[in-house]
Parts: sequence; C-alpha cells; structure tokens
Amino acid sequence: MKIGVLEQGKRSQNTNSLLTIEDIIEYALEADKLGFSRFWLTEHHYSFITHSYANPDILISIIAGMTENINVGAAGVLVNLYAPFSVVSNYKLMNNLFHNRIDLGLANSLTDIPYVNSANDSRMNDDNFSQFFRKKVTEMSNLIHNEEKYLQEEGVVIPPYKGIKPNLWYLSTSYKSQEFIIKNKLNICRSIFHNRGQILDNLDYDRESLLELKNTFKELNGYFPQVSLSLAFYISESIAESKKMIDAMNASKSPGTQDPYIVIPTTPSHFYDLLHEYREQFGINEFILYDTGKDNSKKLENLEIISEMFNLTNVVVS
Repeated sequence: MKIGVLEQGKRSQNTNSLLTIEDIIEYALEADKLGFSRFWLTEHHYSFITHSYANPDILISIIAGMTENINVGAAGVLVNLYAPFSVVSNYKLMNNLFHNRIDLGLANSLTDIPYVNSANDSRMNDDNFSQFFRKKVTEMSNLIHNEEKYLQEEGVVIPPYKGIKPNLWYLSTSYKSQEFIIKNKLNICRSIFHNRGQILDNLDYDRESLLELKNTFKELNGYFPQVSLSLAFYISESIAESKKMIDAMNASKSPGTQDPYIVIPTTPSHFYDLLHEYREQFGINEFILYDTGKDNSKKLENLEIISEMFNLTNVVVS
C-alpha cells in the first residue's frame, strides 16, 4: 500500500501566510522522510488575509528541490484559468529538473471570485465551463504526447525536447468519463471527500467500472494508468472525540454554507483497518490523505503514526 498527502494550505494558529508556508514545507519534508508516496498541493483562491498561496507551482518547485523521493504536484491546477501551453511548459520543465517526481493534477472548477475568473475566455460560464476544461485538457495531453507533430506543424518546442513527460492526473468523484480519460492518457484520482452526493456509510465502490477502465486503457495505450483514492479524515484517541472536532469545524463555517467535504472521524487502529478495507473494496492500492486538523505539530505527529502503522519507510515507491 502506498500513501500520499494532500495539502490545502491552512493552519489555524498562524497570523500570516508566510508562517503557513514554512509549516507546509516542514510538513512536506517530514512526509518525504517518512516514506509517503506523494505530496499534492491544492489550488484555491480564498478571500481571507492569511491565505498562504493560490497557485501552488512555485511551492511545488521549492518542495521538490528540498526532497529526495516523494512525488510533488498539484491537485489540481484550475485548468480553465490558464493557457494549456503555459501549464505544460512549467510542469514538463519541473519534471525533468526533479527526476520524474512532478504530478500534474487537473481540476474541473472555477473559483468563487469573479475577478479571478475573469482570466477565462469571455464565452465561458457556469453552464459550459466543463466543455472548456475538456478542450484544454485534450490540448495539454496532445502537447505532452505529440511533441514531434507540434514541432513540425506549429514550430513549438516545450523544453527539454524529448524530455520526461509529466504525469497527468484526472481528479473526479467517479469513473464516468472513461473515454475521455483513456483518450488523453490520464491517471485517475477518485475523491470520496468532495460532497457530491456521496455518503460514507453507503459508498459506491464501483470496482467493476475501474477494472473495465484499466483494462481498456491498457489495451489502447499499452500500459495501465496509475489510480489513487483521496479521502479526508480527523484522527484522535476516540471516534467520539474526532466527531466532536469535525462538528466544531463545521459549526465555525458561515451560516448556510454547505460543508464541501466529507470527513472521516477516526482513530489510529480504526484508520488502519479502514484503509485495508478500502483497498479491497475499491480495488485501489494508493491513498491520498487530507488531514483536516489545522495544527502543524499535530499533523506532523499524525504523519509519524500513519507511517509507522503502514510501515511506509520500507515501501518501495515507484
């Protein structure tokens, strides 16, 4: 079993963004030391003044340069805010500078801030932004996988020419877009913590759809895609205490705001059993974990607990 980490850039005790960035770097270095497979940073555009970062690209390059083994990446880039050529240029260069350890996650979303969204094509709106997302992802995949064609027909070179291709990851809550995933050679990270009608006590594991996707992908592309499952958790000494802390975090949100995340209340022993159960039920061997606690010292402590439980320092990460 491989286990990665998701970072959202929030620390409750910090009074400014630079202190949080220091915590994020410390968190990433510890994850690398303790044998975690990935360290993914989300892209969010918040409106509070201690917001630590928006686009994670610079942090990704800093963390990749300070670590040795862990894959570092975005989960994910808000594709509709950027030109495909710009994104691919940055991530391909980083992937070659840092020895094939850079992941490019692709998020189909807009922000809640009209000014930020104004960077989009003026024809884009809430009804059609998914169409623009698919078009841009297709162009990114073509730029990555058809270098010679773009050089000969468009005079385009994305340095280093013929270098190592960055890993593209499709972020979703289901496997409904199989044809799109296979055609564009996308790895898959399925989320069970985004609140899109999912219920923890009644999850649709959909193992058969994943198996079909993987086999068709292999038949058409010559290799299997990488697959992971992302989930959010709060860990303490008892389930009751974890539930209490989750309820307190939800209560602190603005009135009428729907909690966007489904958070699992857990303890170390419960979490160990749960991930093994999920591995069997989902047919997935890698998990990307979002620790919803906001205290950095506690997050570091949880990394040690999880690493020891799953013997991560002895796992060969590929």
